[in-house]
Amino acid sequence: MRGTMKIKKIIQSEFEGEHTDTVTLTMTCSKRLHLFKKALPSFVQYCTDALLVTKVLIFDDSSTQEDRFEMEKLAESLFPRTNIDFVYFDEMPTKYRHAYIMRHWLQMVKTHYVFHLEDDRPMIEYFSLKEAINIIKQDWEVAIVGYAQSLREFPQEYLDLYRSTEYGRNREIVYSNNNNYWVWPYIETEEIGNNMFMDSVRSKEGSEEMSTLAGHAINYWEMFVNYPPFGLQPSVMDVNKLRLIGTFDLVDKLEGSFGKKMYKHFSSIHSVKAKSVHLGGHIYSEKSAYEMNDSIR
Repeated sequence: MRGTMKIKKIIQSEFEGEHTDTVTLTMTCSKRLHLFKKALPSFVQYCTDALLVTKVLIFDDSSTQEDRFEMEKLAESLFPRTNIDFVYFDEMPTKYRHAYIMRHWLQMVKTHYVFHLEDDRPMIEYFSLKEAINIIKQDWEVAIVGYAQSLREFPQEYLDLYRSTEYGRNREIVYSNNNNYWVWPYIETEEIGNNMFMDSVRSKEGSEEMSTLAGHAINYWEMFVNYPPFGLQPSVMDVNKLRLIGTFDLVDKLEGSFGKKMYKHFSSIHSVKAKSVHLGGHIYSEKSAYEMNDSIR
């Protein structure tokens, strides 16, 4: 089966910009208009230098025509003088739908830097694109500056194991060039997805998120899992560095597969305090885009 992809240009300004400090805002979405309406405006609300965005690329998987029309209207109202393209996918030649979309994402971004947003992760605190770009410029090893993961409380046993690895030997958890950021750890001798320790930080955050939603106290717990330093969460990415790694494989565990290639060359760092919140998944009684499209993660 051949895939169907349609590009719809909403606004075309005279300047798209390929200067090294301009940014493409990208977003992936699927069948969750109510979340899209929270996530996209949150970028405009909390990004302190959103004028660096010269292009908006939105990749949608199988939303209805009515919802797509609503998304187009919202994007146009939020970015009235910016190039906006919607890239629509319906039929695909693979069950690995998100990986297929990300292959096109990697080809279509023309600026050096991208801020990637997902429809179920709105921003909740202020952040600066320029600050992230400066970090990436000054440190060749950093390819991604993320805003979705708070600094964890790492047990000493885990830290000792991390520092014994090739990846962790020369990387402290707190980022040495800016202590407002931390380095995502990865232990290459462990399987991807292995539970490493009880994650007290995410357990607390998840309990607060679920309690707020439910209107009463709910206890939530989460394990910290071993995962390479790549994720499709809100972040500034150096697209040129990512292209040096290669393309996205049409396999299970899209992020893990790409991350296993990335960690050999680059790292990702994250804001010490998460600046976005995850509204998708079972915590919020939402089906993921993978579930809705019968796709493989």
